[in-house]
Amino acid sequence: MRTSWTVTLILLGTSCAALAQETRNSEDNFFGDRISFPVNVRGKLYDAQKPVGQQLGEAVCIPAGTALRVGGNTATVKVDSTTEKKGRIVHLSSYSSRLPQCDQAPNTAEKYVAKEKIFLAEEEFANVGLDRFGYTYGGLVVPYKYHVNGSKEFRAGSAIGPYIGYRFDRNTIGLGIKAIAFAALSTVAVEQTVGGETKSQSLSGFSYGLGFIGQVKGDFQMGLVVGWDRVSRSANYADNGKAWVAITAGFDFLK
Repeated sequence: MRTSWTVTLILLGTSCAALAQETRNSEDNFFGDRISFPVNVRGKLYDAQKPVGQQLGEAVCIPAGTALRVGGNTATVKVDSTTEKKGRIVHLSSYSSRLPQCDQAPNTAEKYVAKEKIFLAEEEFANVGLDRFGYTYGGLVVPYKYHVNGSKEFRAGSAIGPYIGYRFDRNTIGLGIKAIAFAALSTVAVEQTVGGETKSQSLSGFSYGLGFIGQVKGDFQMGLVVGWDRVSRSANYADNGKAWVAITAGFDFLK
């Protein structure tokens, strides 16, 4: 029964590693994220039920800091018979049902847009750093580990697989944090005695764990990952099922 479980975990780890190579990360996928811009942005009311070329309606100005929810990943709207415009569809994410008109006089009546869809052009997302909160996914690479119990030593060995988590990106101050959980195929070095001679062999195993990964100014990365390795019990691996940690400053764990 134990052997069966080990084989199952190794196969699962293998499939996870393959998935990580095939799946892109979520950096360009805003679907479902809650966002806000540090400056006023301008969009247009959007109605998908209208004929092509008439889907964009009245222009609206969204004040800085307004909480928005991205209701679709990308959208391409025909402005006229020859011109297309790429962007994303958003709607109000706050409890407020009315949107202040930031490009008009202060005493101008607020616009009721609680249930309206708003089209924001792609360049609005690219021009300024925006705050972003939502689920995230991608690939994780851990090149080394420190075993906090068991051998209590650093070991070289890779863990490669997919992660899923939640992002807390405050790009308006240049800081982002991802809380993640991962499952990965790993390689561990095990001392084994064969024919009276002790040799170090690399064995495939299954790793899983949790982590916090932070980014400063979207470039410098720092993080802490806690995980556990599982290999066959017959391998006599001293750190089998025991916790390890990996800390990074500069190295990119996330792919």
